[in-house]
Amino acid sequence: MKYLVFACLSILMVACGQKSNQTFSVQKIIETNQEKYWNEQSISGSFPSTEKVNPVKVEILIDQPMQTIDGFGGCFNEMGWEVLQTLGKDEREKVFASLFDMETGCRFSIYRIPIGANDYSVDWYSHNETPGDFLMENFSIERDQQRLIPYIKKAMEYHPELKIFASPWCPPLWMKTNGHYACRSDKRVNDLPEEKQGEEMVDQFIMEDRYLDAYALYFSKFVSAYKNE
Repeated sequence: MKYLVFACLSILMVACGQKSNQTFSVQKIIETNQEKYWNEQSISGSFPSTEKVNPVKVEILIDQPMQTIDGFGGCFNEMGWEVLQTLGKDEREKVFASLFDMETGCRFSIYRIPIGANDYSVDWYSHNETPGDFLMENFSIERDQQRLIPYIKKAMEYHPELKIFASPWCPPLWMKTNGHYACRSDKRVNDLPEEKQGEEMVDQFIMEDRYLDAYALYFSKFVSAYKNE
C-alpha cells in the first residue's frame, strides 16, 4: 500500500509540471495489511520527481457537465451473504442501512451479480451442469435462491430502485474444451490436471454454433428467471 501511495504522489506531481531537479514531500501514509487495518504512519523526507516534463494545465469546468454517473455500488456474492449471517439481526440491519439507505447510508445504487459461480462463491456451480443440454431444459437458479436473491431482496428493502447487471465468470463446464472451471492448474486452489490446463486469457469455450446458441439461451433464461424473482 505504501508504495502505491508514493506512486500516486509521483504521478500527481509530474502531472503538475514538476521537473527532475525538484522534490515533493510526504507527511503521512495509511496502509492496510493482514495484521492491521488502516494503519496511519507519520513520515518525513523528500522524494525527487523522476521525469522532466512540460507543465500541464488541468482545467475543471464545474459549470459544464459532460457526463452522467449511473451510480455507485459494489457486488453481491455468496460469501458476503454468508458473512452477514454471522451477525445478529440488529447488526445486520445496520450494515444494510449503512450501504443502501438513501437518507443515512452510502446510497449504493448499482450492483453486479455473477451468472453462476465467481471467486467469492461458496463453491463452484453453474445454472446447468447437464452435459449436452443444448435446449437448457435443466436450467435452474435454485442455487441463487439460497443466497444471492435473498441478499438482493434485502438490499432492495432500503433501495427499491437498485440497478443490477450480471456477468459470467465461466460457462457450464461441458461448454469448455477442458471441462473444468479453471484455466491454470494450481493444487492449492483447484483439481485441474496439468495436462488439461490452458493459457490465461485464451478462450476455452467450444466455439461451435450449437454451443454458442445454447449459451445465448442460458443467458436468456437467466434474465427471465431473475425477472420472475
